[in-house]
Amino acid sequence: MPTLTPVSNVVNVIVSYRSEPTCDITMSVGDPDVILRADPYPDYATYTTISWTSSDESVLSVTMNEKNEAVCTAVSEGDAILTVKLDGAEARCIFRVHSN
Repeated sequence: MPTLTPVSNVVNVIVSYRSEPTCDITMSVGDPDVILRADPYPDYATYTTISWTSSDESVLSVTMNEKNEAVCTAVSEGDAILTVKLDGAEARCIFRVHSN
């Protein structure tokens, strides 16, 4: 008889910066990039897709590295919302970018 592996859906997403949960980040143009990690909740949940997007790429650009983390770069002064999606679940972080 075949063994079935249960699949668990992502219910929520936890975004972390330096291993601390966060959703509000302030940075200045020229600061080092901020790298964020997204973890599914429950932690044993499985997912097939991950995406990171910025609400305003002229304020905050975002790329994904080989670890599926967001690499966030302050481009110009303003506010932007960073959204991460793991399958159907999503989380948002507010970025406030100041000029030097």
